[in-house]
Amino acid sequence: MWNRVFKVVLFAALLTGIIQAIRLLLIEPEGVAQACALDASPWHCQLRALIVAGFAHHLYGPVSLVAALLAWVSGLRVLAALAMLSGMAGMVLYTFDIAALGFVLGALQLARADDEAPVLGQQTRADQAGQEAPPQS
Repeated sequence: MWNRVFKVVLFAALLTGIIQAIRLLLIEPEGVAQACALDASPWHCQLRALIVAGFAHHLYGPVSLVAALLAWVSGLRVLAALAMLSGMAGMVLYTFDIAALGFVLGALQLARADDEAPVLGQQTRADQAGQEAPPQS
């Protein structure tokens, strides 16, 4: 379990670094904004415009929360990773509100052990092995 938690923390740190670099190198510099305002703008200006539109319309938080909730319902780790990615983007790019919740729920889903995270309609590993689940209190 601790191996999985370490991987989730490492993934979160990697996401933080990448998105922070995007913010500091592509979003905030005034020179980049001025270069993108020109008619003959560089290739990265479309990427910058998409990222800015994402936080201008407050998309990162709701996307993160919906992806996290779908990850918890379906058990799909891809959705949990998407929740972490969009949640971290929201936290770094000025829309912290719902993005933090989606990020944490996504991280918790990724950190869950495989036998604790059944996919809809499937049994857990313990059920497949014929073991009885401990009684709920």
